[in-house]
Amino acid sequence: MKLRYSLCIVLLLFVAGLWACDAQNCYDEPSQTGPCKAAFPSWRFIRERWVCEPFVYGGCRATENIFDDEEECRQLCLR
Repeated sequence: MKLRYSLCIVLLLFVAGLWACDAQNCYDEPSQTGPCKAAFPSWRFIRERWVCEPFVYGGCRATENIFDDEEECRQLCLR
């Protein structure tokens, strides 16, 4: 029985750690288009205004503050 509780606690700590790592992306500097010439529709979190905004990512030199869609940005940064 103690083993089961210990495993549950370890699992909860692991999940909490993953959540904290994902949320940290929101506090990086917002990604910019960058010098590359691709055009990937992306989203970034602007912490000064507390909003997710779209931008066109060029394909290189992004920070961790880059998301595939608005839903992902909102779920991680606006909770």
